[in-house]
Amino acid sequence: FYSLGKVYDRNQYAPIAYNLSGFFPLDIGYVDISFVWVATYRDYNVNIGIPIDISNIIIWGDKVVINNYYIISTSTISGKISKRYLYTTGIDKNYDRKVIANVSISNIVGDDVIGYFANFDDFNAGSNKHITVSLSDTILPNINTNYQLFTIHDKANVYQALLKATFTGLTKVYNAVTDGQTTYTISGIIDGDIIDISNIYTSNFYDINVEDNKLMFINYVNLIGDNYFNYVIDASGYAYGQIIRKQLIPNFYSLGKVYDRNQYAPIAYNLSGFFP
Repeated sequence: FYSLGKVYDRNQYAPIAYNLSGFFPLDIGYVDISFVWVATYRDYNVNIGIPIDISNIIIWGDKVVINNYYIISTSTISGKISKRYLYTTGIDKNYDRKVIANVSISNIVGDDVIGYFANFDDFNAGSNKHITVSLSDTILPNINTNYQLFTIHDKANVYQALLKATFTGLTKVYNAVTDGQTTYTISGIIDGDIIDISNIYTSNFYDINVEDNKLMFINYVNLIGDNYFNYVIDASGYAYGQIIRKQLIPNFYSLGKVYDRNQYAPIAYNLSGFFP
């Protein structure tokens, strides 16, 4: 008997073959070994020179011929169990300022759990980013030694993280234009990143007239900062503010009069404070 070897499958079954010798040429074709033998590795883990125990070895063939021979019913040989290939697929993720990657792994046998390390080349957002994968030699080492990676290279996408901007309109005095001012807050920025909104954004009331809780439109919201390209912003696009009345200033002046024993005073005025 000799071992055919196998790839790790978490099973002690041992594929074997044999050459039969010791019979005479006259008996060729009349004597053989029955295929009921049982061959098992003593250990199903990857290694070389693993003992294989063979039992239930029985002669088979012409009853008259096989009666002339006997065979030992057990035997022990050694064989090899090779590492099993694992196939990985990179898993997309959202930007988190970390190079840590995740992969899905296929071709795992049974309940085996595989420990691995996977890292992007850098932490920035991007498409089809390269991942380097390795099997851990500290996490579940006994299981991992039964496997090998088909390739240590993989790819996945790192999507831009979503920021949420909320704008609050400020109160202004009527000035005959729709321009307004707003303040804002941004949520979703990851620790270590300094991100803000460019000051080119605009805030405009929907018309020029005085009103409480008045709708404003926000436009040209763009991000700035060292890592702005790792983010995309979801701006509300609107806010609510207030336009209050503007005070008009009358400038009165006297026209004088001739004495008429009456307190009535003729005057005139100039009115300022309104817009063209």
